[in-house]
Amino acid sequence: NGEQMWQQFVSKHKNIFMVLCGHFSGEAVLTSTGDHGNQVHQILSDYQEMNNGGESWLREILVRQINAPTEKSDLSPRETEIIKLIVRDFSTKQIAEVLFISEKTVETHRKNILRKTDCSTIVSLVNYAHAHSLV
Repeated sequence: NGEQMWQQFVSKHKNIFMVLCGHFSGEAVLTSTGDHGNQVHQILSDYQEMNNGGESWLREILVRQINAPTEKSDLSPRETEIIKLIVRDFSTKQIAEVLFISEKTVETHRKNILRKTDCSTIVSLVNYAHAHSLV
Protein backbone atom coordinates (compact mmCIF):
# COMPACT_ATOMS: atom_id res chain seq x y z
CA ASN A 1 0.00 0.00 0.00
CA GLY A 2 0.98 3.67 -0.17
CA GLU A 3 2.08 3.92 3.45
CA GLN A 4 4.42 0.95 3.07
CA MET A 5 5.84 2.42 -0.14
CA TRP A 6 6.48 5.69 1.72
CA GLN A 7 8.13 4.01 4.73
CA GLN A 8 10.27 1.53 2.81
CA PHE A 9 11.27 3.52 -0.25
CA VAL A 10 10.19 7.12 -0.84
CA SER A 11 11.11 8.55 2.57
CA LYS A 12 14.57 6.94 2.45
CA HIS A 13 15.79 8.64 -0.75
CA LYS A 14 16.76 12.31 -0.63
CA ASN A 15 16.56 12.71 -4.42
CA ILE A 16 12.81 12.00 -4.56
CA PHE A 17 10.82 15.23 -4.49
CA MET A 18 7.53 14.25 -6.18
CA VAL A 19 5.23 11.22 -6.16
CA LEU A 20 2.12 10.78 -8.32
CA CYS A 21 -0.46 8.20 -7.31
CA GLY A 22 -3.48 7.34 -9.45
CA HIS A 23 -4.92 4.76 -7.04
CA PHE A 24 -6.25 7.01 -4.28
CA SER A 25 -9.91 7.36 -3.41
CA GLY A 26 -10.63 11.05 -3.93
CA GLU A 27 -8.11 13.77 -4.70
CA ALA A 28 -5.43 15.31 -2.50
CA VAL A 29 -2.15 17.16 -2.56
CA LEU A 30 0.25 16.55 0.30
CA THR A 31 3.77 17.69 1.08
CA SER A 32 5.73 15.47 3.47
CA THR A 33 9.30 15.45 4.74
CA GLY A 34 11.62 12.55 3.91
CA ASP A 35 14.20 11.08 6.28
CA HIS A 36 16.89 13.41 4.88
CA GLY A 37 14.78 16.54 5.42
CA ASN A 38 13.79 16.76 1.75
CA GLN A 39 10.27 17.85 0.88
CA VAL A 40 8.27 15.30 -1.12
CA HIS A 41 5.20 16.60 -2.95
CA GLN A 42 2.48 13.97 -3.37
CA ILE A 43 -0.37 14.23 -5.85
CA LEU A 44 -3.10 11.71 -5.19
CA SER A 45 -6.20 11.02 -7.27
CA ASP A 46 -8.44 8.12 -8.27
CA TYR A 47 -7.98 7.93 -12.03
CA GLN A 48 -8.93 4.24 -12.11
CA GLU A 49 -12.57 5.07 -11.39
CA MET A 50 -12.80 7.79 -14.05
CA ASN A 51 -14.31 7.17 -17.47
CA ASN A 52 -12.13 4.67 -19.35
CA GLY A 53 -9.52 4.63 -16.59
CA GLY A 54 -9.07 8.39 -16.69
CA GLU A 55 -8.51 8.34 -20.46
CA SER A 56 -4.84 7.53 -19.71
CA TRP A 57 -4.36 10.99 -18.22
CA LEU A 58 -1.99 9.76 -15.55
CA ARG A 59 -1.32 6.28 -16.85
CA GLU A 60 1.77 7.11 -18.89
CA ILE A 61 4.47 9.37 -17.58
CA LEU A 62 7.77 9.75 -19.37
CA VAL A 63 10.66 9.72 -16.94
CA ARG A 64 14.01 10.84 -18.28
CA GLN A 65 17.02 10.04 -16.18
CA ILE A 66 18.87 13.16 -15.18
CA ASN A 67 22.28 12.87 -16.73
CA ALA A 68 25.30 13.74 -14.67
CA PRO A 69 27.58 15.10 -17.40
CA THR A 70 29.38 17.38 -14.99
CA GLU A 71 29.77 17.64 -11.28
CA LYS A 72 27.99 20.52 -9.62
CA SER A 73 31.45 21.93 -8.80
CA ASP A 74 31.78 22.69 -12.55
CA LEU A 75 29.14 25.36 -12.04
CA SER A 76 30.50 28.72 -10.94
CA PRO A 77 29.20 30.25 -7.70
CA ARG A 78 27.35 32.84 -9.82
CA GLU A 79 25.72 30.10 -11.94
CA THR A 80 24.61 28.29 -8.79
CA GLU A 81 23.17 31.56 -7.49
CA ILE A 82 21.27 32.06 -10.76
CA ILE A 83 19.94 28.48 -10.67
CA LYS A 84 18.50 29.16 -7.20
CA LEU A 85 16.71 32.24 -8.55
CA ILE A 86 15.44 30.36 -11.62
CA VAL A 87 14.00 27.65 -9.35
CA ARG A 88 12.22 30.45 -7.44
CA ASP A 89 10.66 31.50 -10.80
CA PHE A 90 12.62 34.75 -11.22
CA SER A 91 12.60 36.14 -14.76
CA THR A 92 15.78 37.18 -16.56
CA LYS A 93 14.96 40.81 -15.82
CA GLN A 94 14.38 40.10 -12.12
CA ILE A 95 17.64 38.14 -11.84
CA ALA A 96 19.52 41.01 -13.49
CA GLU A 97 18.02 43.51 -11.05
CA VAL A 98 18.74 41.38 -7.96
CA LEU A 99 22.34 40.60 -8.97
CA PHE A 100 23.10 44.07 -10.44
CA ILE A 101 24.11 42.64 -13.83
CA SER A 102 22.72 43.13 -17.32
CA GLU A 103 19.96 40.99 -18.79
CA LYS A 104 22.41 39.97 -21.53
CA THR A 105 24.80 38.63 -18.85
CA VAL A 106 21.95 36.66 -17.27
CA GLU A 107 21.05 35.20 -20.68
CA THR A 108 24.68 34.14 -21.18
CA HIS A 109 24.73 32.53 -17.73
CA ARG A 110 21.45 30.72 -18.50
CA LYS A 111 22.87 29.36 -21.76
CA ASN A 112 26.04 28.17 -20.02
CA ILE A 113 24.05 26.61 -17.16
CA LEU A 114 21.87 24.63 -19.58
CA ARG A 115 24.96 23.45 -21.46
CA LYS A 116 26.87 22.44 -18.31
CA THR A 117 23.90 20.59 -16.81
CA ASP A 118 22.83 19.00 -20.11
CA CYS A 119 19.34 20.40 -19.63
CA SER A 120 17.18 21.61 -22.49
CA THR A 121 14.32 23.19 -20.53
CA ILE A 122 13.78 25.07 -17.29
CA VAL A 123 11.76 22.10 -15.99
CA SER A 124 14.72 19.78 -16.51
CA LEU A 125 16.99 22.38 -14.86
CA VAL A 126 14.71 22.51 -11.80
CA ASN A 127 14.83 18.70 -11.64
CA TYR A 128 18.63 18.84 -11.94
CA ALA A 129 18.83 21.42 -9.14
CA HIS A 130 16.78 19.22 -6.81
CA ALA A 131 18.65 16.04 -7.72
CA HIS A 132 22.03 17.72 -7.11
CA SER A 133 20.93 19.45 -3.87
CA LEU A 134 21.47 22.93 -5.29
CA VAL A 135 18.25 24.20 -3.70
